[in-house]
Amino acid sequence: MKGIQFNFAVALVIIGFLFLFLQPDAIAENHTCYITSTNPNFFFSFYDVMPAGNRVNLIWRGKINEGQQALIKTQYGRFYFDYIVDTDTQTSPIGGVVLLCNNGELISLP
Repeated sequence: MKGIQFNFAVALVIIGFLFLFLQPDAIAENHTCYITSTNPNFFFSFYDVMPAGNRVNLIWRGKINEGQQALIKTQYGRFYFDYIVDTDTQTSPIGGVVLLCNNGELISLP
């Protein structure tokens, strides 16, 4: 009887270990998110960001009107964004922020 209890305890420890340490690797994150903006005069540019921090491919560009959402799909779960205020006088983008983008979360930008 003690042998069965010992084997059961060992099995529980192994299952607990597998659950705690292997589960995150088994579940793939969905590198998508939705972006909203409170200012319809901003023209946004979103770029994919590699794990090393390098900004790469342009993944979305445009305006986000009030009440609308832009779907962003990233390869690495991070994006860089900047924006230009929609006027004829500004030519340099503002921003330069890297944010996480996972599992369809909603991100509000200015």
